[in-house]
Amino acid sequence: MPSYSSSSGASRAARRPTGSSGGNLPTPKPVGAGSSMPIENPDGTKQRQAKKMLMDATQLSLLQNNLRITSLYVNSRHLEMLSPAPTGSLYTSEACKFNSIQGGRTGIAVYQITKLMYNEEENSFEKLVSVYSALNSFGGIVALILQGDGNSTRLYLCTNTSGDGKVAGGLLANNLRGQFPGCEIDELNDIDKNKLLDSCGMVGSISTSRTVRSLSMIPSRREDERQHDKEFSAQGYEKFVDAMNGHRYTLVVLSQRVSPDAMDGCLEGLEAIYTSLSPYAKETASYGESDSDSVNYSISNNVNSSISRSVSKSFGTSHTNSVSEGRSSNSGHGYELFDIHFNSGSGRSSGTSSASGTSTGTSSSTSSSDSYGSGDSQSSGTTTGTNRSITVNRDNKAVQNLLAKIEEHIKRINLSQTFGMWNSACYIIADDVATATMGTSTLAALFSGDSQAAPRAYYNQWDATNPKERKNVLDYISNLQHPEINLTMLQQITDGSGNTTTTPYQTEKITPAMMISGKEIPTLMGLPRKSVPGIVVDSMAEFGRNIPEKWKRKVKRPILFGNIYHMGQEEKTKTFLDLDTFASHMFICGSSGSGKSNTTYNLLQKLIENKVPFLVVEPAKGEYKIEFADLPGINIFTADESPYRLLQINPFEFSAGIHIREHLDNIVQVVSACWPLYGAMPGLLKKAFEQVYLDHGWDLEHSERIINRGSKFPVFSDLVKVLERIINESPYSAQTKGDYKGALLNRVSSLCNGFEGQIFGRSIGIPDTTLFNKNTIIDLSSIGSDETRSLIMGILIIKLKNYRKTVTTGPNSDLVHVTVLEEAHNILKRCSQETSVDSGNVQGAAVGSLCRCIAEMRSAGEGFMIIDQSPGAVDEAAIKNTAIKVCMRLPSKNDCEEIGAALSLNENQIRELSRLDIGVAAIFHAGWTDTLLARMGDIWDKRYRLKSAPILDNGTYTKIQGAIVQLIYQDIQEGNFFSIYDDVQELLNLLCKEVSAIKPILPKSKQQELLDEVQVFLENNDVLIKGKRLKELRRKFFDFVSQFVRLESVMKIFTLSGVNTKMTLDPLTAKEVRAVLKWEKELRSGVLRYLYMPEECDPARAYRWPLDASKAEYFWEIYDGILKRYGIRYTADERYANAYNYLKSVNYFSTSAGGRK
Repeated sequence: MPSYSSSSGASRAARRPTGSSGGNLPTPKPVGAGSSMPIENPDGTKQRQAKKMLMDATQLSLLQNNLRITSLYVNSRHLEMLSPAPTGSLYTSEACKFNSIQGGRTGIAVYQITKLMYNEEENSFEKLVSVYSALNSFGGIVALILQGDGNSTRLYLCTNTSGDGKVAGGLLANNLRGQFPGCEIDELNDIDKNKLLDSCGMVGSISTSRTVRSLSMIPSRREDERQHDKEFSAQGYEKFVDAMNGHRYTLVVLSQRVSPDAMDGCLEGLEAIYTSLSPYAKETASYGESDSDSVNYSISNNVNSSISRSVSKSFGTSHTNSVSEGRSSNSGHGYELFDIHFNSGSGRSSGTSSASGTSTGTSSSTSSSDSYGSGDSQSSGTTTGTNRSITVNRDNKAVQNLLAKIEEHIKRINLSQTFGMWNSACYIIADDVATATMGTSTLAALFSGDSQAAPRAYYNQWDATNPKERKNVLDYISNLQHPEINLTMLQQITDGSGNTTTTPYQTEKITPAMMISGKEIPTLMGLPRKSVPGIVVDSMAEFGRNIPEKWKRKVKRPILFGNIYHMGQEEKTKTFLDLDTFASHMFICGSSGSGKSNTTYNLLQKLIENKVPFLVVEPAKGEYKIEFADLPGINIFTADESPYRLLQINPFEFSAGIHIREHLDNIVQVVSACWPLYGAMPGLLKKAFEQVYLDHGWDLEHSERIINRGSKFPVFSDLVKVLERIINESPYSAQTKGDYKGALLNRVSSLCNGFEGQIFGRSIGIPDTTLFNKNTIIDLSSIGSDETRSLIMGILIIKLKNYRKTVTTGPNSDLVHVTVLEEAHNILKRCSQETSVDSGNVQGAAVGSLCRCIAEMRSAGEGFMIIDQSPGAVDEAAIKNTAIKVCMRLPSKNDCEEIGAALSLNENQIRELSRLDIGVAAIFHAGWTDTLLARMGDIWDKRYRLKSAPILDNGTYTKIQGAIVQLIYQDIQEGNFFSIYDDVQELLNLLCKEVSAIKPILPKSKQQELLDEVQVFLENNDVLIKGKRLKELRRKFFDFVSQFVRLESVMKIFTLSGVNTKMTLDPLTAKEVRAVLKWEKELRSGVLRYLYMPEECDPARAYRWPLDASKAEYFWEIYDGILKRYGIRYTADERYANAYNYLKSVNYFSTSAGGRK
C-alpha cells in the first residue's frame, strides 16, 4: 500500500521559562478521516500541501481504466460476450465448428438413474463431493442430463474420456452405488445412448425454433442449506424439475477436469494481480509540526572549615528550527485480457530540508574559605513543547472489492487442491426461447448462495436467428463437450482527420465454462432430494451387514435364509440361521402381502431337507394344505368335509406317563385362555372335569382307570351332563346358577354339534405319533368361532407338551420337531394386566401358562414358529422367549415400536419397518450383535402343489364306508376280531387301488381317515375283543356305525308320532301300527342314503352295489341293531322303544322279511 507523508517541526529555547519566540502556529480545521487533532490553518495552506501529496485526477483515471480491465478477468465478464454480438459492439464472437473425434462416441458412457436412496444419518452433499472427486482424479468430462417431456423427467449421469468410456463410466457408477447404496442406475446401450445424445443436437425432425441457452456461474451453498442438509434442500434439482413441469426441455451440465498445472498457473496469476493492486487500495497523506522550549537554573554554595566561599552563576539560551518536506508517488498499468499479466509504470519523489541554531553562555565565580564548613544547593528547570499534525486517508473501494474477490478465488483454488476443480457450465435446450430462459433463470436462482467469490450469472443464447452458430454449439453439446467460441476484441482508432476505424487487436478461443471447485460441484451437479415424476427418491435407515464369524464357527446345522439387504438393494452376502436354535423358538410377524407366507414355506422346506418333521396349525386362509398337498407322507387334517382327513381330537385324552391331575390343570388353563371366565366359573368347570373322569372309572389320585365305564376317555357330550349337575348342586342362587348355565353350558354344548361335534366327538383321537412325529398340517380355516379355533390350538399345545414329555430321554435335546402356530394371537393373545376382585385375571394367567409351556419344550427339542400379522396382538412373553425374530413389513406404528424394542432398533430403524419391501425382513438371531435386513433367497416354487385339486366323490365315499361296515360286522359275527384291521386295509386296497377300484378313486387322505376310525374303534373296545365278549362288542359296533356313517342327524329328522309314550303290555292299535310303519319306511329311506353296502360282503369276483341298498347281504341285521341302540342310547322317549319292540315282534328285520309283507 503506498504511503504519502509530509512532516515539519520547530524548537526554540527561551531565556525565560515562560518565554517564546517565532510566530504562533495556527490551528487548521479537520481534514479527512485521518486528521489527528485540530491545527490552526486559516488559509488552508497545509491542507493544500497534504492533498498535493495524493494522486491527481489523471492518475486516478488511469488506475480506473486498469481496474476495469482487471475486473473483466476476475469477474469473468468476458463470458457474457460469447453469444452473437449486437451491432456496434467492440467485440465479435463465433462458435467453432465441431470436429468429430475418431471412433465417434466410444469414449462416452451414459447411465440412467431411476431411483435414489439416501441415508438420513449421512450428509449426501459430502458424499457427492467424494463421487466427483474420484472422477476428477481420473480426468475427462462428467455430465448430468435432465430431460423432461412435459410429464416425467429422466436423469442421466455421463462420462466422456478418450478411449473406451466404460472404465470412467464404471468408476462413476460404482462410486455412486458405493456412496448411495440402493440407487438404481443402469447403463444405456449404444442405441439408447446415441438416441439420447442426438436429441441434444439438431438431428432429425426437430423444431426449427430450437434454442440453446448457457448459464455460467459459480454456485454456492446457503447457510440454511448447510445447517439443514439432512432435513430439507432449498437448492435441490427437484425444485428445478417442479418449476419446469409441463415443459419439454433438456438440461446438460458439463464439467471438465482442470489439471493441477492449470490450477497452479491460475493461482500464480491471481496472486500477481493481487500483489500489483494492493498498493492502490488506500492512500495516506500527513503534515506535522513540533515546538519545544527548555530553561534550567543551578545555584550551589559551599563553606568549609577554612572559611572558603564560592559562588557560580550560569545562564544559557538555545534555539533550533528544522523543517523537512518530502513527496513520492507511483503509478503503473499493463494488462492482457485472457493471459494474466500486470506491470508497474512510473515513479517520482522530491524533498526539502533546512536547519538553524543559536547558543549563548555567561559564567562568573568567587571563592573564599573559613575554618568551618556548610553547603547549599538549588536547581530548577522547565521544558515545554507543542506537536501539530494533519493526516488525509483515501480508500479506493473499487480496488478493495476487487482484492477481496481475488482473495476468495485464491482460497477456493487452495482449498481445491485435494478435491480438484472443474470447468463447468449449464446448457438448456428447448423448442422455444421462453422455456430456455425460464430454465436458466431458475437454475441461477437455485445456484445462488452466500459466497463472495461467486460473480453474477452470465447468459448466452443461440437460437434461430443464427442457425449456423446454434448448430455448431449443439454439435459440441451433443458430444458432451463445451462449445468453443472465437472471441475477438476490437479497438477504435481515430486518425488526424478525425476518422475512426475499428480493427481487431486480440482473439482468444474460450468456452462458457467457469472454474468450479470440488466442494462446489455437488451444488451444480447435484441430485434430486425429493421424488419427482420419473425419478424415485427414497431414504432408508442402515442396518447391520455381517454375521459374526465366531457365531458361524459354532453353528452345526446352518440353513440359508437369503441375502443381506442394504439400502434397498440385495447384496451377495448370505444370511444363515442355526437350525438347532429353532428349538429356542422363532417369532415371525408381518402384514398381509409382506412375504410372510413365502418365508415360512421356504423355512419348512429347509426342515424337510434336514428331515425335521413339522406340524402346522393354520386357523385362517387354508393355504398350507394347498402348497404341501403333494409332499410325500404329509398328513392334512381339516375341520370340515373335504378330500382331506377330518381332524379328530379329544381334549380329555392324555398320554400314558402323564398324571391325570396334571392333564386336568392343563385343560383348565386352555379353556380359561380361550373363554372369558368370571366368578366361580373356573372352579365349577374344574370340578366338572374331575367328575366326568370319575364317571368314566378314573382314579384321580393314582391316575388309573379302575373300571370300564363308558368310553375310555370322556368327551364334551359327557361333560355337558356333568356340568349341569354340578351347577344345580352348587349353593348359588337360582339367578346365579342361570347365569353360569348360560355362560358355560352353551359353550360346552356348542362343541357337541356340527363340525365341532365331529372333531371332539371321538373318545380316542388321532394318534400323537401322527400329529407330532410326521409332517402334518391342521387346517382350521373352516371354523367360524374364534373361541373354538383357540381351544383346538391350545389342546394341541398341551397334547404336544405331554407327548414330548413322555418320549424325551434327556434335557437339552437337539431340534427334533417344529410346530408352526399361524395367527398365534388366537391362543397366545395379549391380555389386559388388570385384575378384578371376583375373578382376578384368569385369561391372562392362562395365556401366561401356555407361554411358559412353550418355553419349557425347548429342552425337549421342540421348536415353535410363532407367526402373526401384529406383534401387538401376541402376548409379550411369547415374543420375549424366542431366540430368532423375523419382522417383515408392518404398517402400524405401535406394532413397529413393539417389535423394534425386541430387536433393539433405533428410532430410524423402527420407522423403516413400515416401509420394508416384499420378502425383506429384519432378523435378529441369538448370538448376533446387530439386527440384519435380508431378503428371502427363494420365491416359493409351489413344488408340492397338486396339479389338480383333490376331489371327494360322496358316492364313492359312501360305498366304501358301507363295504367297511359290512366287513367288520361279518368279522365280528364270525369271531375274526383280531383280523378286522388287516381285512379293512385289504378291502381298501381292493376298492381304491386294484383293477376293481371304484371311480373316481377315493383320495389317500380319506382312505387313511377310514383306517384311523377303524383303529380307534378297535382300541376303544380292546378289552371286549380280548375277552371275546360278542354281545357287548355288537352293541359297541352299532354305536360305531352310527358315528362312522353319521346317522345321528338323519334319525333326528324323522320323529315318531302317533304312538303311546308309555310302555304297555297291550299291543299297538292299528293306527299306531300304521304310524310306526310309516316312520320306519321314512327313516329307512334316509339311512339307505348313507349306509350303502355291497350285495355280498365277500364276493367271488368284483363288488357290486344293488339298486336297492336294502338288498345288501347284512343290511337288515345291521339296521336292526342301529334302531335298537338309537332307541336306548340316543333318546329318552319310550315311544321309540315301543316302536322297535313291535317291529321286532313281527319279525320285521329278519332276512326273509316276512314281517314286512
